[in-house]
Amino acid sequence: MTFDFDALSSWMARGILTATPRSRGEFAAVAVPRLLHILQTRGIPATWFVPGHTALTYPELTRELAARGHEIAVHGHAHENVAALKPAEERAVLQRSLDALKEVTGELPRGFRAPAWDLSDASVGLLVEHGLRYDSSLMGHDYAPYPCRTPD
Repeated sequence: MTFDFDALSSWMARGILTATPRSRGEFAAVAVPRLLHILQTRGIPATWFVPGHTALTYPELTRELAARGHEIAVHGHAHENVAALKPAEERAVLQRSLDALKEVTGELPRGFRAPAWDLSDASVGLLVEHGLRYDSSLMGHDYAPYPCRTPD
């Protein structure tokens, strides 16, 4: 199972910072412990895709995910659409995201999921360059791994 622990980041990316959307993002701090309880009682491991901003905003929850044996994977920094970024900007966002997860969990993630469900022409090369082993953004199969496309 996988979860996106976006919290406030998805609203930040859209510039929607009024009280109601912020409260939806803050609800993650309520929902994540509930989900952890369900997963633990059923012995289900999960992968949590966590933006760097979320890890820094909720470090205790992010560490708890890892402490309970769940995989932490990178999900941008503040839910940016990487396909809309210039390659240098995308590289900087990825590095910032990885640095935040390393700071909070002590480990670098192995996987990536694009926050806006889209990759740029530079994305796959950047993921490889940073040692990421897989991408979970593409939807060509439901469970069988396959090579990520690079620009055709």
